Amino acid sequence: MKLDHEVVRDLYPLYMENEISPAVKRAVDAHLSECEACRNTYQTGEGFFDHIKELEDTEVPKTVDDRVRLKIRLTRYKWITAVLIAVILTLLVSDYKSGREKLMLEFENYYRSQELLPVMFNIVKEREHSDLEYVGRAVNQLSVDMIALEEHFNFFEKHQLNNTEYNLSINTSNYNSMLEIMQFRFDQGMWSETDEEAYQATQQYLNELNQMSNRQYQKFKNGYSSYFEEFDVEEFDRFYKNINNLSDSYTRFHKLPEELQPIGEKELAKQVAHILDVHEKRWN
Repeated sequence: MKLDHEVVRDLYPLYMENEISPAVKRAVDAHLSECEACRNTYQTGEGFFDHIKELEDTEVPKTVDDRVRLKIRLTRYKWITAVLIAVILTLLVSDYKSGREKLMLEFENYYRSQELLPVMFNIVKEREHSDLEYVGRAVNQLSVDMIALEEHFNFFEKHQLNNTEYNLSINTSNYNSMLEIMQFRFDQGMWSETDEEAYQATQQYLNELNQMSNRQYQKFKNGYSSYFEEFDVEEFDRFYKNINNLSDSYTRFHKLPEELQPIGEKELAKQVAHILDVHEKRWN
């Protein structure tokens, strides 16, 4: 059996894996003993990968048995599949890397926005500096930076975000109202124990946000290992839950969240009955 150059090159992977019949192997060996180019290909593998593209149009001689012909096709498809997988993986890795880089860049903006919030909150007790407008702008900017940050969350981070109560967002209306009420009560000498406790709690939450942000910032500054760091959604969610609950209870009831007790079923039924009775008397 005498084989030409193209067939010998096609048989290279089968020959190296010893998956051809003895007769075909002897024919390949005979060709290699005479052909320096094919011998070099078998010794180094050089030229085989460039040859894969040509395999699609290669006609395999009828002298090669069907099993070998099938092996050639299967090997061709294996190499093509491997190349496609490599390309897809490269694209996925590149996309993930780009997403992490954008996330880290946006977090740096967020980090800078929240950095001075604890200091700025002190304006509540500073009589000489009564303008709260720039404090409100800082809180609004924090919300804008978080929205930009969330756009680059990965699948796991987005799943966690969907399970948060406030979507990592401050109710800026309640927060700014809380500042205004606190400042007014302090300036007018109406400052009470509740005001002081709410003030201290807000300072505590803002300081905790600063500490959390600093830890996250350090994680994102560790070179290539930063690409494997996740944004701690659950930890940041605790801050937003605490600050929103506090601002809501303070502005609506002038109380701390823990001072608000849910109405029991009996009390609720009693109040509903009382309201309905009043309405009925009015109609009569």
